[in-house]
Amino acid sequence: MLNNLKSFRESLSLTQKEFASILDIATTTYSGYEQGTRNPNSDFWVIVARKFSVSIDFLMGVSQDPHPTDQIQAYSIQEQDHINQYRELDEHGKTIVDLVMAKESKRVSQLSLHKIE
Repeated sequence: MLNNLKSFRESLSLTQKEFASILDIATTTYSGYEQGTRNPNSDFWVIVARKFSVSIDFLMGVSQDPHPTDQIQAYSIQEQDHINQYRELDEHGKTIVDLVMAKESKRVSQLSLHKIE
């Protein structure tokens, strides 16, 4: 289970610290997940799956397919441009973009929660 999580993070070329920051959790907490000294709760798996469009089955080691065909979505031209621009950034630029995305995602999630209430 934990090997898929670590492999997935590494496939994104992210350090534990960067990955934890994107997920808005402590680096030590995330490190514990990879080392097997802590067990992630179900919310963690859902957040990772949604943020990175990857299946929970893959992350948990149930499947070897990170993106089952029924979950693949086409990217718009604008999304493709963003991806291409992101890939051209240096590590500092990628870290800044990741932090802004994490913060904005959290803000939008909080707004959604308030609308439900």
